[in-house]
Amino acid sequence: MRRVTATMVAAVAAVATVLAPSALGSSALGNSALGNSVSGATASATSAPRTSALPTGPVPIGELPCPTIELASAGRSVLAIVAPDTAIPAGLLASYGAVRYPGVPKIGLVPFAVAAGRVAPFMAALRALPGVRSVALDRVAHATATKLRTPRDPYLTRQWGLAKIHATQAWGVEIGATNVITVAVLDTGVDPQHPDLAGRVLQGFDFYDGDTDAADEQFHGTAVASVIAADTDNKIGIAGLSWAAQILPVRVLGPAGAGSECSIAAGIVYAADMSAVENLSLGAEGACSFVMQQAVDFAVEQSNTAIIAAAGNDAKKGNPQMEPANCVGAVGVGATDSRDKVASFSEHGPQVTLSAPGVHILAAYRTQAGGHTYAYFDGTSLATPMVTGVAALLFSKHRDWSAAMVVDRLKKTAVDLGKKGRDPYYGVGRVDAGKALTAR
Repeated sequence: MRRVTATMVAAVAAVATVLAPSALGSSALGNSALGNSVSGATASATSAPRTSALPTGPVPIGELPCPTIELASAGRSVLAIVAPDTAIPAGLLASYGAVRYPGVPKIGLVPFAVAAGRVAPFMAALRALPGVRSVALDRVAHATATKLRTPRDPYLTRQWGLAKIHATQAWGVEIGATNVITVAVLDTGVDPQHPDLAGRVLQGFDFYDGDTDAADEQFHGTAVASVIAADTDNKIGIAGLSWAAQILPVRVLGPAGAGSECSIAAGIVYAADMSAVENLSLGAEGACSFVMQQAVDFAVEQSNTAIIAAAGNDAKKGNPQMEPANCVGAVGVGATDSRDKVASFSEHGPQVTLSAPGVHILAAYRTQAGGHTYAYFDGTSLATPMVTGVAALLFSKHRDWSAAMVVDRLKKTAVDLGKKGRDPYYGVGRVDAGKALTAR
């Protein structure tokens, strides 16, 4: 079993100034947010999330799409990809103490929880069945972060990354309001009550607890979401790249930052039916698994959804590949600093498609006590939403474009860094929002 790590290193001071939502004259967003107006622009039919077959209320543990993180951590969660109408004999399940979970039928994913000590023979028996295409152990995702400092004046002038990618030039063309785009953030959840996200967060789904409360119980997802779509021109806090994008929170990591590969794959498929672009600031060490590739294929090829994923932060720890950044069809993102140099921690290799600012990035922060402030972060977790935010602006301006067309524009307008042409450190180059939105 491999571990998946969220790709952020965070830093905030021990003392933080907390901004209460009431101080802004706006209320926290409840679960009825679908269809609400955003930044003065009412979401059009093109921005409304498509319906989902997932339940709308709390889900009994036995009815969750995937086995629990505890079972995955214990090596007792098995994932199979099967052809349609493949029969799994009840007798086989009983013989190995296995329980079948609903999984993700759209990609043929069928998960099982298996009795301790029976996993290996069960997997062998499963592989022998007609129609079974792949059998593998589930993997575990884990988010880690450490604190740094909180700025005294968290405004646009402190967001060097936006200046580096020429965001103001892009905003002269599109602020994200022409067509209001839904962006999925697959992470620890998103705090809808943060002052810079209030009114921007839709009702999503929690694949960790099995309900529709996808609120952040950590901080990682809230920070990531704010880079993409923090409320802008509201005279507080920071600026997000898209002034009007709606965030669909898909909670696939728990409060400790851990989540299973099965849950992430299920989240990708779920969000593909409801968003134009998905942000995954997380990764599993190793080659792209068959399960994850099926999920990415579904999103990109069948749902026309762009998948933007972090390349990883372990360049100094063996520089392993990370999925889903290394899956075919995903856009892997590395991190750069204010001098346009690759960050020392940023993983490199063929999985890096683009790079973006990911060092000392100011973002929204949810404190352990549930307070709201801002903090500086390092990591490909922050570089990834930079690319996602620009993609959201492109989708807003060109709603008829396919995901492939948006990714192609991002690549063709990137600033070539390092060796000429594509290289393993910067990919095709550092994203440039100004060029991407103004190119003809």
